[in-house]
Amino acid sequence: MRYDTVNFVGQSDTGFVTILYNVQNATDPDAFDKAVSKLVKKVNSDAVSAGSGSLGREKAKFTEYITIYALAQCTKDLQPLDCAQCLSSTLQYFPIYCSHRQGCRVLYTSCMVRYEIYPFYFPLDGNSTSGADKYTKAILHPH
Repeated sequence: MRYDTVNFVGQSDTGFVTILYNVQNATDPDAFDKAVSKLVKKVNSDAVSAGSGSLGREKAKFTEYITIYALAQCTKDLQPLDCAQCLSSTLQYFPIYCSHRQGCRVLYTSCMVRYEIYPFYFPLDGNSTSGADKYTKAILHPH
């Protein structure tokens, strides 16, 4: 839930950032960072695509035993361009805080990007958004 004294609906907010990262490093850091970069760009692109519901999620096999899972999401009140700009803003933190890390999250109020080497989103297969299409968005304005 979010509240404020000004109307923030439909406005991208990148004023404050929260970054959480795994303290464990990848075993092949340079190759891992390349794989993460490619995957994060893909989920960011997916999140702003028409019909995505402002959500992008993918997984990529890194080694025989390691799969990287990634998710990008914007609040549903953002237009695709605003969502793209918000997600693009997260990328500046990846080289600084997420480099070589087995997992990392960059969160703004309006969007977030996360990757891990374990599954953290559901469903894990298919393109279903877990029944999200059964919900209706309601925006309430105080009187």
